[in-house]
Amino acid sequence: MNSLDFWEKYSMISTSSSFADNAGKPKKCKFCKNQEPKVSFKNIPHIIPELLGSNNVIYQSECDTCNSTFSKYESHLAVFLRPYLTLNNVKGKKRVPKFHSRKDNKGTTEVISNEEGKREMHFNQNLDDFQIDEENKVMHVNFRKTPFKPRYIYKAIARIGISLLPEPQLSFYNHVCEWIKTNNDDLTNFLPHAFITIMTRKKFKSPFANLYKAKDLVVDNEELPDLTLVLGFANVVIQIFLPYSTEFDKIHNDNRNLSINLFPAFAWDDLQNKSSVKITSIDLSSNETISQDQKIRFSFQDIEKNI
Repeated sequence: MNSLDFWEKYSMISTSSSFADNAGKPKKCKFCKNQEPKVSFKNIPHIIPELLGSNNVIYQSECDTCNSTFSKYESHLAVFLRPYLTLNNVKGKKRVPKFHSRKDNKGTTEVISNEEGKREMHFNQNLDDFQIDEENKVMHVNFRKTPFKPRYIYKAIARIGISLLPEPQLSFYNHVCEWIKTNNDDLTNFLPHAFITIMTRKKFKSPFANLYKAKDLVVDNEELPDLTLVLGFANVVIQIFLPYSTEFDKIHNDNRNLSINLFPAFAWDDLQNKSSVKITSIDLSSNETISQDQKIRFSFQDIEKNI
């Protein structure tokens, strides 16, 4: 995996910051291909889920039926990202979400970020869920997430990429649209990983999504995934590669290696020591419901304890 060559191999073809939906009449859904009046378009879909922060990036090319399916995926995405959302005071459609841990035969740990941005952490009897280093002003918290499906998380993020995809490119991804909106898991030609970078100095004011396309699908006897999506919110950057297009299937050769080029999100962080950069790879291939713990380290200026 390489992030140094990203700009040489990929170029941006769409971004949420300047996205304009050219939905015609009658409206037609990008995913199921049905159009009104066969399907309704009463809801106003957000390309970037509001759970990642309030935003006005909306479009009209997603019918109410598909939108309902994607809402289910987004509920799993919310569980997966909840620690970041709470700790970063990310206000969604209504409020900053609270974090409630699964019980696991223990009491529930609760983390609240109030309107002033201060965190309240209630561990009850779960004293092993946190460690405090008062001398160095560092705290480690173990977030015991409630169950979620990794595959739903991948589909929720991939749906953002397809939503941003320019219309001339869409015909190469009709099989992906069908796969995203159904429980069909026969699709095997995709890389089911998310690559996550956590900023230490940078925090985005609003969520954003950028879609990049490979300039060439074959470079030096290596194949490049067609599309990659970079999703950012708060101090988090997530990159996935979308399932391969029919164009990619035509040129694919088992004798060539797959080249994975990671987006250099750490450049936003203005780090002096680039050797400290960490990009975490998360496997989202499972379609089974899982439970997951996530340990997060963060610093503090002041802390009040009531033990």
